[in-house]
Amino acid sequence: AWQFRPELDLALKNSSDTALNKAILIYNYIRDNYQWNNIYNIYTTDDLSKIAKNKTGNSADISMMLIYLLKKAGLDAFPALIKTVDKGYVDVDWASAKQFNNVIACVEIDNKKYFFDAKNKNIPWYILAENNLNYLCRVIKNQDSEFINVKPNKKSVKNYFLDLTMQNNNANCVFKMYDLGYFAYDKRKDDDKWINNFTTKLGNTANLSTEVANLSQPDEPLISTLNFTINDFVQNNEFYPFDLFQIDLLFYSSSRIIPVYFTYEQQMNYKIHVKLPSNKEIISMPQNKNLFTNGLSFLALVSTNYDYIEIDLQINIDKSYFNSVDYNDLRNFFLELDNYINTPIVLY
Repeated sequence: AWQFRPELDLALKNSSDTALNKAILIYNYIRDNYQWNNIYNIYTTDDLSKIAKNKTGNSADISMMLIYLLKKAGLDAFPALIKTVDKGYVDVDWASAKQFNNVIACVEIDNKKYFFDAKNKNIPWYILAENNLNYLCRVIKNQDSEFINVKPNKKSVKNYFLDLTMQNNNANCVFKMYDLGYFAYDKRKDDDKWINNFTTKLGNTANLSTEVANLSQPDEPLISTLNFTINDFVQNNEFYPFDLFQIDLLFYSSSRIIPVYFTYEQQMNYKIHVKLPSNKEIISMPQNKNLFTNGLSFLALVSTNYDYIEIDLQINIDKSYFNSVDYNDLRNFFLELDNYINTPIVLY
């Protein structure tokens, strides 16, 4: 029997699953059982037998063990050389491997490339540590190599649900957040500081209670539930429901000469349900809106029923890299979005 067969059996658990699921199982095994020593390198420190015995090593040690097991499982796996973000941009005119300081795994399944980096125990299979996301990597395939775009295996998604019950000028709120990908990863790194930051920005809140699920389970969505009251939420007979989502908007500069890099593709879904006091009527509110431009989109759907208002807003950033010539489209998109989310609901 070939060496490390027990390792592969432990990883796959006798699975006869799809190629992608096999890759995920092997990734999870290496991530959960090997320890990175926080040293980046494109060369291993020792042969794989010693790395497998010690279960520790530099970035190349961990990644080459991962690639070896992926190959033994029948998958097309190759090293992908990375120049971490802190080292500057990748120079495609410099063929030398000397500009790279890290290596991860690239797996080809059904003509699609997936990237796996098992060094960080808090990262699920479908994202990469952000220091790897330097736009380009160099994949070493047999005796050849090519520069390709390095990116997460899935889009990062947030699904946020906000239920507001208005009482006079106050609002009783139930806010449920489902975070996946980098949205969850960033919050997990931050422990509960993000909750404090969130409530501080809201200002005049009371009766706060919080519940967070899957905090130590990186492969699962991070689920957060916040219950609180906002005093004086309605002022001068109007309120701004999107304020609670604290959507960050960018690109107010009139021009730009360098590209814009979002780091990763993302989708943000916001759903608001508002129950109005029986003595209030709606004078004006945001309307349906649909905007698509150059890899960006947002769709807003608004409905009312007696004393209820429902607003669904979906924002998609479908590519991570925008050339400077695309900046006007990018800026105009975010200005339109900014205008929409700053439209109040006006009552009488």
